[in-house]
Amino acid sequence: MKAKIFITLKDDVLDPQGKAIAQSLK
Repeated sequence: MKAKIFITLKDDVLDPQGKAIAQSLK
């Protein structure tokens, strides 16, 4: 779980859209 969150945060920096997706899941 933590690893998945870490990857999501990492992708957030590389991909702005990842942030929007992460917020949707959040």
